[in-house]
Amino acid sequence: MSRFDGKVAVVTGAGQGVGYATAAKFIEEGATVIGIGRTEAKLVKAAEELGEHYVPFTMDVGSEADWQRLVEFIKEKFGEIDYLVNNAAVILQKDILTISYEEFKSTVNTNLDSVFLGMKLGYEVLKKGCYSAIVNVSSIGGIKAGPDTGNDAGYNASKAGVRNLTKHASYVFAKDKIRVNSVHPGGIATQMLVDYLAANPEIEAAMAANNPLAPHYSEASEVAECILFLCDPASKPVTGTELVCDCGNLAI
Repeated sequence: MSRFDGKVAVVTGAGQGVGYATAAKFIEEGATVIGIGRTEAKLVKAAEELGEHYVPFTMDVGSEADWQRLVEFIKEKFGEIDYLVNNAAVILQKDILTISYEEFKSTVNTNLDSVFLGMKLGYEVLKKGCYSAIVNVSSIGGIKAGPDTGNDAGYNASKAGVRNLTKHASYVFAKDKIRVNSVHPGGIATQMLVDYLAANPEIEAAMAANNPLAPHYSEASEVAECILFLCDPASKPVTGTELVCDCGNLAI
């Protein structure tokens, strides 16, 4: 029997990257995943690749109305869910002097408002009394700033907000035995990062210095494993904390 047989998980940003990898891991271990994203074509492709246990649901994670629509869908289709993974995020790599106020607000809407809405509205359909779990994907950029975090004003601010909002929710939801934790990756081996490092070998050298554990960045599937650990009943006493998976960046 797999860890997540018969469980239902909601994963945002599930059309690519860490969200896709998390959905794939959940399904591999017996769960059904409601895959959330703004781009329908990506979700349809993911459903074709991952099979019938991937249920695509197109929405804007920064929209309260869309979260309400999702909750009604869950109540009608599944009744309740076991896990909520708030993963969707954007980064512009603009500092406070170059980012516009509209860009800042848009980044916070996608990265932080979405987590607030997901937890607040998703609470209605999360199972109570059985150690269900919420995992919010933050970043080392939510703990520190600087060039090795993307040096983005909106990203750093919103991811720090995700970290503390997670702690707040863990306290409020504890009475219902709903656990809430955050995951803080460093560099993740997206194709964009691989191509960027190939074209800029000096950046790869700097990453090796900042992230001492080789290969100095994580695979999306490895971050997904950290997320699944925080959902696993084996992590029953773990709530209100952050799991850092950064190849040693914060250790130095």
